[in-house]
Amino acid sequence: MPNVQARSELLSDVKAFVAARHDGDLPAHRRIDAKRAEACCRFSKGAVSIEITVHRNQYAYGTGKIIKLINELFGHLSMNHMPYLWDNFDVPAE
Repeated sequence: MPNVQARSELLSDVKAFVAARHDGDLPAHRRIDAKRAEACCRFSKGAVSIEITVHRNQYAYGTGKIIKLINELFGHLSMNHMPYLWDNFDVPAE
């Protein structure tokens, strides 16, 4: 994610959203099992990267989860940070 300010509400929200994917209260299809993979955010030079680390060769699991995570994150941004999407990803306003 380009053009994210350090200590911004957007950065805090994205970090919290990604961390919450490990919450045991989420349904299994939305949750990332920390025994199989871990997702986190990295912030550097105004950009956020989402990464997943797989455990015990769980590559298929990790690949599926990162794709679902990015899809859910886009939906979350669409509901909570639409101006960011307009400015950085040319998402239409309507």
